[in-house]
Amino acid sequence: MSNASKIMYKIGRIFNIIAVIGLAIGFVASLISTIVGVSQMDFENPSEEALAALSLGITGIVVCFLYLVFSVVALIIVGKAIKALKDNTRNVREHVTAIVVGVISGEIFYVLGGIFGLVAESQQPVQAE
Repeated sequence: MSNASKIMYKIGRIFNIIAVIGLAIGFVASLISTIVGVSQMDFENPSEEALAALSLGITGIVVCFLYLVFSVVALIIVGKAIKALKDNTRNVREHVTAIVVGVISGEIFYVLGGIFGLVAESQQPVQAE
């Protein structure tokens, strides 16, 4: 089960890295379009189209930034979950967190990796502290 969990986490990380790249491109594109829109805008008498384009650009900046931050946090959490599989102690917190991140983000591979990780951790012998 440990290998299955690692595979699911790694597949999820591949999709997450692709998302980070896409979100970074979307953030930069929204930022550039907003800057260009503001530089060409007539502030004395703005048209509805110009205001709509400006609000769309600002919305793109905010949404891409928030999803980008969440995706980077998800990569960090899953990295900790993969490390938890490699040590010889029971670490269920990382896998539960990976399941929660997977459910929130809709990333099925993180959910499956977390479930397999919990099963793998339950097969570890209990060690006295």
